[in-house]
Amino acid sequence: MSTKSRSDTGALEERLRQMMLLQHAAHKINSILDLDILLDAIVGDVADMFGCSRSAILLKDEATDELELVAVRGWTSAVHPKGYRFKIGREGLVGQAAAGVKPLYTPNVHESPRYIVSEETTKSELDIPLRIRGRVLGVFNVQHPEIDAFPEAQRNLLEALAEHLAIAIENARLFRQERLAKERLEKESAEARRVQASLLPPECQKIGSYFVSGRCLPMTAVGGDWFDYFSVGDGRLAIALGDVVGKGMPAALLMASTRSMLRQQAKSGISPANVLTKLNDILREDFPPGTFVTMVYGILDTREGALTLSNAGHPWPLVATPNNAEFLQIPGGLPLGIQCASFGESVVDLTGGSSVLLCSDGVLEATNLEGEEFGMERLRHSFAAKVTPHELLTTAQAFASPKILTDDATVLMIEHTGE
Repeated sequence: MSTKSRSDTGALEERLRQMMLLQHAAHKINSILDLDILLDAIVGDVADMFGCSRSAILLKDEATDELELVAVRGWTSAVHPKGYRFKIGREGLVGQAAAGVKPLYTPNVHESPRYIVSEETTKSELDIPLRIRGRVLGVFNVQHPEIDAFPEAQRNLLEALAEHLAIAIENARLFRQERLAKERLEKESAEARRVQASLLPPECQKIGSYFVSGRCLPMTAVGGDWFDYFSVGDGRLAIALGDVVGKGMPAALLMASTRSMLRQQAKSGISPANVLTKLNDILREDFPPGTFVTMVYGILDTREGALTLSNAGHPWPLVATPNNAEFLQIPGGLPLGIQCASFGESVVDLTGGSSVLLCSDGVLEATNLEGEEFGMERLRHSFAAKVTPHELLTTAQAFASPKILTDDATVLMIEHTGE
């Protein structure tokens, strides 16, 4: 084989090797979504792939119209460290390339008045604008210590790689934006959950001869369910469990507003039915159309052992004695915030170890694979077994399929300790 044939064969083999390396690099580019990892990987691969002594990626800062050096391999950090900036169209070959459309090849950098020395050994430089949909993202820069070190075939390969790189950078940026948005949403949700939890009273508390316990399980980070109990003076304890229609943040905001208004009305000392009447009038004026609240509200007189309850469209309370558990059908009562309404009352003798259970419809409507709801009878049997609010919600979740409730669920129990 002649010397020329061996040379041609060697050149062909080298080009095939570089094409294979390019394919490998393109595959890597398309598989990395973390922008910092992506850029560092590419400048390293290019330096190894094409024997470049220097390779770098500079991204455009839209706010300042500058190029920022974001990834570099082999560049002398004392001259142009990562983070260094070039003004587009005004500074360096990279700045000139970013202002144009086509790649800028400089076979001998010392013959170009635009060249800014970054490394004394550099003799030739290729700067390829990174463009996507007509928009410049930055510049892909490679340098070599030999004059005219990038033949046309190699430049074509690097330009093809730059096309992949531009798409990958755009995808990585979108991924980063989505990730940051998700992290921000998770942070906001955690803060909203903390704030909403702070509005709830202690999950369990002994008050005289009574033990009050509650549990709220929102379907999302926050929800429209809540329970409350607080003193209204003279040995009387206000008891409430409400459910704002809807889910998530909108329901949580209306829940917080309703809670505040309920507490304000309860302090007046009027009966539970009158509290609901006044609250209904306020909500009809303040709530958005189509929004309403169901609620059970009552006053426990701890001295007399009597619990007076009023109901606004909420599931009936369950009353348990040592031998039985039955629903308390309180007369009348539409949900709050819809139209003018009147509300009835029922009085429960809460002595002798008896107890009352209030719950939201998220418990009753837990549905299994057969389409059966947890329902009132299962609720009654569970309560008769003297479960805690936490145990009752766990039972409802276990019944549901796939062990997830489809609505906010809340339980509040008031028990006479027998003391």
